[in-house]
Amino acid sequence: MEQDTPSLGALFGVFFRLGVTGFGGPAMIAVIRDLSVNRHRWVSEEGFRDGLVLAQSIPGATAMQVAAYIGLVRRGVAGALAAYLGLGLPAFFLMLGLSAFYARTQSIAWMVSLMHGLSVAVVALIGFAAWTFARVSCREVRGAAVAGASAVALGLGVNPFLVIVGAAAAGMALYRDRQPDAAPVPPGNALRRGLAQSLPLFTALCLVMAATWLYNPGLFDLARLMLGINCVSFSGGFAALPLMYHQIVDVAGQMPGRMFMDGIALGQITPGPISITSTFLGYMLFGPVGAVVATIAMFAPSFLILLTVAPSFAALKGSRRFFRASLGIAASFVGLLAYVTWKFSLEATWGPAAVALLAVSLLALWRRIDILYVVGFAALYSLLLL
Repeated sequence: MEQDTPSLGALFGVFFRLGVTGFGGPAMIAVIRDLSVNRHRWVSEEGFRDGLVLAQSIPGATAMQVAAYIGLVRRGVAGALAAYLGLGLPAFFLMLGLSAFYARTQSIAWMVSLMHGLSVAVVALIGFAAWTFARVSCREVRGAAVAGASAVALGLGVNPFLVIVGAAAAGMALYRDRQPDAAPVPPGNALRRGLAQSLPLFTALCLVMAATWLYNPGLFDLARLMLGINCVSFSGGFAALPLMYHQIVDVAGQMPGRMFMDGIALGQITPGPISITSTFLGYMLFGPVGAVVATIAMFAPSFLILLTVAPSFAALKGSRRFFRASLGIAASFVGLLAYVTWKFSLEATWGPAAVALLAVSLLALWRRIDILYVVGFAALYSLLLL
C-alpha cells in the first residue's frame, strides 16, 4: 500500500488533537497506530512496528517517541519535531495551568483534602507500575536480584545514575545466554547520518542551556538534572520518577515529598506522559520560566537520541551488548519504582478511608480501568471522605 506524505501542518494538527484527547497512556499507542497506518496511511504496519520497537529500546516517553518516528519517516527532522510538539504541547499547557493553580491554592482546606486522597492514588499507581514491570523483567531470579540490589542501593544513598550503570553492567554479565531477535548488522554510515540530522537541534539545546546558566545558575542545575534523567529513562516516563525524587527530594531537599507526589497526581489529569511532572517541578521551584526550561530538558535529549539512532536501528536492535544491558536496566527500574513506592507510602496520610481508597485504586488498575477515571474517583472520594 502506498503511503501518503503529510504536510508539516497536518502532522502537527493530527497529533495535537490526539494530545488534547488522548488519555490512557499505553492506549494512546493503539490510537497512534490507527491514525498513522489505517486512517492517514503515513506508514505501513511493519514501519509502525519498527517505530514502536525503537521507541521501547531507547529512553523517553514511548508514545511521544513513536509519534516523532512517524514524523521522521514521512517528513524528516521537521516532521519529527512537528509530531513531537503536537503530541506534547497540550499536556504541557494543561500542566502549566494546574501548577499555577496549585501554587495559589495548596494551603486551602479543600485542596489539602483533595491532595491527601490523590497521594493515595499515586501510591497505588506507582506500586502497580512496579508490579507490572516486574512481571516482565523479574520472572527469573537474576532479574529479581538486579531489582532488589537496585532498591537497596538507592535506599543506601547510592546515586541512581550509578545504580543504572551498574544494572547495565550486570545485565551484560547475567544475560549472556539471551540473544536479540534480530541478527547483528554493521552500522555502516548510518550513525554518521543520524549525528548529522540531530546536530542542529543539539546545538540549539546547548544554546538554551547556556542562556539558562546566564539567567539563573540554580535553574541551570535543575535543567542539567533533567537532561541526565531523560537520557537514562528507559521503560517510558515512569523510569524518570525515582531519579527525580531522589535528586530533588532526598538529596537537594528542594521540596517535600508530599509536594512531589502532588505533582505526579496533577500529571495524571493531563493527557501527557508521567514525566510531564517535570513541568510542575520547574514551576514550583523557578516559576513559569522554570517550567519551560525543565520541560525542554526532560524531553529534548530522548528526541535527539531518536534522531541519532533511527538510521542505525537495524544495528541497534541486533546488538547483543545493548540488548543484554537493556534487560539489566529494565530490571533495575523495578527496584527503583518499588523503593519510591515505599517512600511515597510514608508521605501519605493513612487511615481506614485511605486504606479503602488504596484497595479500590489497585483493583481498578488491575482491571485495566483508565488511570484518568481512577484519579477522578480518588479526587471525589477525598473531597467527600478525607
